[in-house]
Amino acid sequence: MKKLFAQIRSEKVIEGLKLIPASEEDSEVLKNYHINQIVSVGVTGVKKQRSYLQIKFWWAMCRMVLENNDNFKSKEAVSSYVKIKIGYIAHYVEVNGAMHLIPGSISYEKMEHMEMCGLMDKAITEFGVLVGMTPEEMEEVYQKELKQKHA
Repeated sequence: MKKLFAQIRSEKVIEGLKLIPASEEDSEVLKNYHINQIVSVGVTGVKKQRSYLQIKFWWAMCRMVLENNDNFKSKEAVSSYVKIKIGYIAHYVEVNGAMHLIPGSISYEKMEHMEMCGLMDKAITEFGVLVGMTPEEMEEVYQKELKQKHA
């Protein structure tokens, strides 16, 4: 955590950067200090939350592949295949001399937002290969899906 010092000022005189409470609780804490008083503030970043639409799109693409490709028996199999194909490997095990790759998890607990964005960038191409679409066509499908969800 980084520490910084800030001065509490009335809204009328603030120019440039502002220290604005993020919640009602934070506002109540700041009420304990006086206007123009300098306070010490601890600063840490807040992680961007994972996108629900992004994970829904992942599983929609897995279903699309399942419906258009006879090589898979479940959307989970498609998901595992794509993760392994793009190199998202958690670990591997060796059984009777054969190496078995275990794909990484895309669960909210195991992967942060930006990591999932990078994975999606790679996966869109592979999903496209499996259904005979270009990465641009897959991106178009993704954007349409996002617009429908926000409409």
